[in-house]
Amino acid sequence: MFQIDREVLYTVIVILVISLISGLNSLVMRMRNGYKFNLLWFISEYSMCILFGFLAHDVYPKIQDHLWDWMTVWIFVAVAAHVGGRFIQIIEGIARVKYNFVEKPSDNTPPSNDEQ
Repeated sequence: MFQIDREVLYTVIVILVISLISGLNSLVMRMRNGYKFNLLWFISEYSMCILFGFLAHDVYPKIQDHLWDWMTVWIFVAVAAHVGGRFIQIIEGIARVKYNFVEKPSDNTPPSNDEQ
């Protein structure tokens, strides 16, 4: 049987919790803007938050000297996880404009001002 280092396990758990809270924030903001729940963007939001959270934790020791003193590893992870969730939304917006995506009315488009 292999040994699990408790410090590593706690680090992974904290990163997941911070990333999931950041992902929840992105999801709530999207639903508040009129998007209907969709399993695909739910999974993509959380996946990007978790990915960016782990990447931030991994890169933090290498850039720590260039950050402000108040920027602890956990603050850096939280900010990066939130940016990860927003990143997917920004890429969607750019793709819609560049490729002229037109979604069906039943898709996850927020209601226009005329419909409200």
